[in-house]
Amino acid sequence: MRQHLTLFLAGWAVLAGCLGGSRAAAQSLIAEDPKDLYHWAYAAAFGTGAYRIGDTDQYSVRIYPKYVLSRFNQDRFSLNLRLPFTVGLQSIDMDDIVNTPVSEQFATLSFVPGLGFYLPLHPRWRLNPYINYGWGTEVQGETSAWIYFAGLNSRFLIHLKHLDIVVLNGVQWLGHNPDTAPEERFARLFNGLEINLPLWDWELEEHRLVLKPHVVHYWYFDQLNLSIVQERPVELNQEVEVALAIGVQEQVSFWVFKFDRLGIGYRKGDEIEGFRLFFDSVFD
Repeated sequence: MRQHLTLFLAGWAVLAGCLGGSRAAAQSLIAEDPKDLYHWAYAAAFGTGAYRIGDTDQYSVRIYPKYVLSRFNQDRFSLNLRLPFTVGLQSIDMDDIVNTPVSEQFATLSFVPGLGFYLPLHPRWRLNPYINYGWGTEVQGETSAWIYFAGLNSRFLIHLKHLDIVVLNGVQWLGHNPDTAPEERFARLFNGLEINLPLWDWELEEHRLVLKPHVVHYWYFDQLNLSIVQERPVELNQEVEVALAIGVQEQVSFWVFKFDRLGIGYRKGDEIEGFRLFFDSVFD
């Protein structure tokens, strides 16, 4: 885990200084068909973090402002504009694949706007359907892709004496349509628990501090087959994320940004491992 935390911190430094990085001479060693690579387009949906997938490292920084377009049903429901902008860096460690001291590294940008609804069907039960569609490209290179993702998330609150337990469920669809390869898409189901535990009487600017750990399991309907090179397939069927965050009870708004926590999660799957930073619930 310490090694991946180092990768995460190094990724931020690389993003700051290497957005202009170009492809190395190892291009001929990579599968010629772009769909054989773990596609950077997925970073727009997965969020800020550092991930190790097979022999490739993916670093992503996602800025995710949200804006309330309208409220209805006595202000209980809201229609929200979602504007995720993602900067990514993908690095393929060729030393782990062939005996050649070279690496493949390239930066990407994507903007995938969309709409989401907050639907409180009951004081304890809330739904969040959403849909996003946009475009991304490599900073230096010829590859670009149309990107889309949609889902229906559910949040059910169980209130106990000293804490709240939140049951999280959802189904999500993700896909991309590159300009150099066939369209690809997949779906996954997630189930999890989130706990809101007040930290005594501690406050930050009149907001009561809350400990917000969560654990989430992701299951892919069809096993997702990724390849770093033609001879090295990577299969992804399940992931588990364990996270810890400190936040406040209600979301804090700053212009179009809304957040209620600062946390870090550790993700582990079949051949995927990494860390993710988050500023709101998995439900959002």
